[in-house]
Amino acid sequence: EDLASAFNCIKGKKETGRVVVLRADITGIEDGVSEREEKPAPPPVAAPSAPAPEPAQPFTPPPAFSPPPAFTPPTAYAPPPTAFVPPPPKPTFVDYVSGGCEISLGVAIDFSASNGDPRKPGAPHYFKGDDKNDYEAA
Repeated sequence: EDLASAFNCIKGKKETGRVVVLRADITGIEDGVSEREEKPAPPPVAAPSAPAPEPAQPFTPPPAFSPPPAFTPPTAYAPPPTAFVPPPPKPTFVDYVSGGCEISLGVAIDFSASNGDPRKPGAPHYFKGDDKNDYEAA
């Protein structure tokens, strides 16, 4: 009788390996034994003598079992350790300007009447005395 159990490891419908259980032990049975010992055992019944059981045979792995290959240390050597050098900090606007970065800036002021007459109520640039107009409020 083969007592070994083999389990196939599958990842994404592809077999990636096999686990073979050669020995399994049951632990924690001590608690159940003490409960059974408290009950009295029934008296023995005379039975015809049976032949002695044969000694257990040593376990042999199933034919599909192949032990893992022997470990061979890698032949390539790892590079020597080096000191950690943090990356430089991200430059600021001042760093760019002081480093010689040239900035071109264009400014446009719309003096046209496309936004309406600022003297008429309802125009975006309408002056309301001391109150802010729509553009100033934004």
